[in-house]
Amino acid sequence: MKKIFLLLLALAFVVSALLCSCNNETEDSGSTDTNTSTNAITDTGTNTDSGTNTETSTNTDTSTSTSTNTNTNTNTSTSTETNNKDEIEPSYDTKVEHGLVVEDLIFDSENNVFNSENTFGSEGKEVNYIGVTLVNVSTQAHNGTYSITSGGVYNLFGQSVNGQININLSNSVNKDVVLILNNVTMTSNVTKAIIYAEKCDSVKIIIPNGTTSTLTDTAANSDKGVIHVKSCDLTLDGKGTLNLNSYAPKGRGIFNTKNLIIDGGIYNINTSVSHGIQGEQSLTINGGTFNITSAKSGLKSGDFDEDKPEEAVEGKVIINAGSFNINSQTNGISSYGSVEINNGYILINSETDGIDTTKDVIFNGGIVQIEAGNDGVKSDAAVKFMSKSNVKIHAHNDGVDANCAVVNTTGVVYIYNEGAFVEDENGSYIWKNNKYQLVDVEKYPNEKKYSLESCKGIKVKESIEISNGTLGIDTYEDALDSTAVVISGGRTVLKSIDDGIDVKASVELKGGALEIINSNKGIKSPYLTMKEGAIATVLSSSDAVDSANVAISGGKMFLFEKLDIGEEGTLSVTGGTLVVLSTTNSPAKPTNSSSLKMITSTLADSENCVYGKWLQISKGNESIAFRLPKNYSAKMSVTCISSDMTAGEYNIIVGDYQVDEKINMFVYTGGEIDADQTTRITVE
Repeated sequence: MKKIFLLLLALAFVVSALLCSCNNETEDSGSTDTNTSTNAITDTGTNTDSGTNTETSTNTDTSTSTSTNTNTNTNTSTSTETNNKDEIEPSYDTKVEHGLVVEDLIFDSENNVFNSENTFGSEGKEVNYIGVTLVNVSTQAHNGTYSITSGGVYNLFGQSVNGQININLSNSVNKDVVLILNNVTMTSNVTKAIIYAEKCDSVKIIIPNGTTSTLTDTAANSDKGVIHVKSCDLTLDGKGTLNLNSYAPKGRGIFNTKNLIIDGGIYNINTSVSHGIQGEQSLTINGGTFNITSAKSGLKSGDFDEDKPEEAVEGKVIINAGSFNINSQTNGISSYGSVEINNGYILINSETDGIDTTKDVIFNGGIVQIEAGNDGVKSDAAVKFMSKSNVKIHAHNDGVDANCAVVNTTGVVYIYNEGAFVEDENGSYIWKNNKYQLVDVEKYPNEKKYSLESCKGIKVKESIEISNGTLGIDTYEDALDSTAVVISGGRTVLKSIDDGIDVKASVELKGGALEIINSNKGIKSPYLTMKEGAIATVLSSSDAVDSANVAISGGKMFLFEKLDIGEEGTLSVTGGTLVVLSTTNSPAKPTNSSSLKMITSTLADSENCVYGKWLQISKGNESIAFRLPKNYSAKMSVTCISSDMTAGEYNIIVGDYQVDEKINMFVYTGGEIDADQTTRITVE
């Protein structure tokens, strides 16, 4: 009887889920696939090519070809079943063996948007100047300083040793200067920057197409850069190459106390002690190719000294285009202020944080890949994934550590973090089967134990809001950790050895698709609400849901372990459907059960309820099936609670299954099943 009820409930789920997939772009796993526009971004030329990434997620095609996308995903699932068919029952109670990998689920293997061969470099602009002053540094700045005291255009060429260009326009009517670096090579062992400017209105440095200039200082330089511009704006542009090498204690490649703008050029920057490029009030990059190896941050804006907090300068980093390869011994990008990325291709390999700010970090477009020794993105304010952004984070601490987080993108956000494990006799992790595994230490007293430093997918103080796009997280600790989580759209795929979602206040599912494919506890929250349009599938080793207050007014929720509301908890189901498959014989009952049809049934032949088999519920010509993601060694309890259940006869079948259509990672409809076990239940 109980199983029949479950089948009817599942059928209602199919219709609702398919409707939801049309209304919610993120339920289409196809929207993830269409975000991968390798063909568009392999054109490495103009900055406008990077914008073609914005065309990647044309959800019109996705919504009009649901069946096509479904078949594609079906092949993926079938492959997974084949590769893992012979897996034995897990020996560790917090380990779930199903063979699913978040990265495989959210990316198309043939169109991966995070292809490191793609570039977004801008070629810059060419400008013809008249009235140019020629400066041969081989003679005019050899073992000495060439001084510029009048505004104008200066074409520098030649080679010099211990040379310097000093710009001071305090006595000039024209306070704008342009430097053309025409195959200049300068080394310096003096106490000043090789190019130093002050008391100007603006400084512009041009790197002409086909030229290569190289500037190298030594530890004697007491200024803050090989190029140091003070008290006026600095702009760099061109199509040529500029090599900057600094060995000075404060030596950036480029340093500007005001607004630094880079429109084009190729920059190879190596700093042995300090940052790569810094614009104190702002750093704006509109194009160019950047290869930066720095002892501190690769890109930086703002400034703060703990000994002189009154002198702090709030800055901002804005990237509108360009191709970046940043290798830093501290942060990849840091700002005592905000960071905004609107386009470009950015590859960061940092020993501490990938991006570190005191204000918002906003991703509006482009492709960003972060390899971080500490946090992937750290902010004292908000981290926002918006517009057409595609972000991939591999961190050894938290993927995102902020005050709040927002995911509202048509692109993909993928976070994978490993954490740092330290041997600890009181730890709760052990090393087994080539990975660290979370276990109950009392059950395994003889195993070597480890503790884990903070290693969460997204960890924020206030709230996580997900409304569009594809978010995938694969982590050791909690995938989402916050005070509150609100999911109103998009597709969210979570995998964790610890909890999928762990919040202090509430989880609200208002739309979109949530798939927790591995967890200790799936959703842990004092309050959980689910509304029409939302779909949730939760696989866990312990409780699929641990919440004292659960209210379902719509949507479809499928739990592959027990629902735990405690002895005094409240479960209200006023709409939608709740299905629970577990090894618990007494799942929670709703407080309003008198007005609902509910079936709880136990499949006695549990030897058929093993990984790789299917459980199908059918009524007449309608059916829905679940791919069993793990072994149910005890008697499997099937519970179905629905406001849509009708009377009739239901068949619950366990066996091998040929999938026709896919709703999400574990829930399917259509196809043929070869029954090992059939149970018939009549609902009155």
